[in-house]
Amino acid sequence: MRAHDRPSEPGAERPQPLHRTTPARPLQHRAALHPAEAAALQGVAGNMAVMRAIQRTETAAVQRTETVTPGDPGYPEKRKRKILGKDQDLTTDNEFFVSQQERDGSYFENPAELTPNLVRAGSVPLRISTARDLAIEDGVNEPKVFFATSTRIGEANAKLKGAVTLVKTSKYLLLKGDRGERKLYQVEPKVLKKGRDGKETQQGLDVRTPQRCNEMAAFVSGAFNPATPGIEKWHLGLAQLIDRIDGSSLAAGYAAAAAAGPDAYLAYGANLSARFQALVQENPAAVDHALGALGMSEFMPTPNPGDILVTVGYGDAAQEEQRKQNRAAGNDDTFEYHFGTAIAASGEDYITMENYARRDPDVGLRTGSSGDPLFFFRMYVAAPGADSWHARQVATDGFIGAIISANLSG
Repeated sequence: MRAHDRPSEPGAERPQPLHRTTPARPLQHRAALHPAEAAALQGVAGNMAVMRAIQRTETAAVQRTETVTPGDPGYPEKRKRKILGKDQDLTTDNEFFVSQQERDGSYFENPAELTPNLVRAGSVPLRISTARDLAIEDGVNEPKVFFATSTRIGEANAKLKGAVTLVKTSKYLLLKGDRGERKLYQVEPKVLKKGRDGKETQQGLDVRTPQRCNEMAAFVSGAFNPATPGIEKWHLGLAQLIDRIDGSSLAAGYAAAAAAGPDAYLAYGANLSARFQALVQENPAAVDHALGALGMSEFMPTPNPGDILVTVGYGDAAQEEQRKQNRAAGNDDTFEYHFGTAIAASGEDYITMENYARRDPDVGLRTGSSGDPLFFFRMYVAAPGADSWHARQVATDGFIGAIISANLSG
C-alpha cells in the first residue's frame, strides 16, 4: 500500500494510502488519458466526460525518450571501468540494477533495522533520454540508481546546494548506435552528515533521508521546508490562471483572504477550485493556454538540478466536506501535495530524487524527518504527455479537485 503525506491543514501532515480503490470524483485536469483509465472514467462519469478527456489529450506531444527492453537491438552493454587494462564485461552481473518495491504492504524488508525491500537484477527495461545522456530503470519499482554521462553529473553537482551530491561509480552502460558510442555511468547519491562525533559520509544504499516528501525536498535542495510555499503557489497560481481567462481579480484578493482567518481562507480556496474545475469542463483550451503562459502543470519547463517541484490538489466546498467526513470515518485515502527535487537534466528530460510517507504499520513516522532508506529516482519529460511530472502525479489518483503543478524554485 503506497502512502503519502497528507496535511489536515497547512503545516500538519498525516500519511495516507496513495491509491484509490473506488474513484468517484469529477473529471480532473490532466495531461493524458490511457484506455484503461477511459474505461474506468466511463463507468463513473459517462461517455461525454470520456470524450472531453480524450479530446483534450489528442494533441499531446509525443514523448521522445526511448524505452528499450532486454533483447532489443539498442539495449546497452554493462561494463566496469578499469584503471589498467580493458574495461570489464559485466554481462553476467545479475545485480547491476537496483530498485525497491512494496511487499506484503511494506517497503521494509526488516522494519526493526530499517532495511528496504531491494530488487537486484541483471537486466531491466530502461528509459533513455533524447540526448542519450541519462537513463533509468523503467517499471513499477522505484529505482535506487540512475545512469548519466560525466558531463551531466558534473553539471548537476555544480548546481546542487543541498545535502546530496552525485557520485559516478565505476559501472556504466555502453550505448551503441548510429550516433556512436556513449558511456552512461551508474550514479549514486552521497550525503555528508555532521554529527556530534564529527562528519559521516553516506553513499549509495547507505544514504538516509527524510521520508516525508516536503522534508525530503528541503533536504535535497537545501531550501526551507516547501510545504507552505507549495500551498501558497496553488492559491496564487489558480487565481492568476482564472484572472487570465475571465478577467477576474482573484489574485489581488489572496493576501486579504489569508489574513482574514481560516474560514475566509478556506472559502477563498474552495471558490478557486470550483471555478477552475468549471473552466476545465467549459473551456479546456483556454485553461491549457493559461497554464502554458504561466509555465505550470504539464507546461512546466525543464527544471534545473536543485529545483523543487510540487503538485497540489484541493477540492471545492462539497469535495472538501466529503474528504473531511471520510477522514473522520477513517477511510480517506487522498492527500494535498507531493514534492520532488530535480537532480539531473538534459534538454526536456530530467531526473528527480524523491521520497514520501509510506504509512508502514511497523515503522510509522519514525523516519519521517530523518534516517529513512527509501529514497528513489524518477525520470520525467518537460512536455505535455503521460511522462510529465504533472501527469504522473495526477495518475496516482490521490489528488482531488483542482490539481496543478509548479516549480517552486523557478
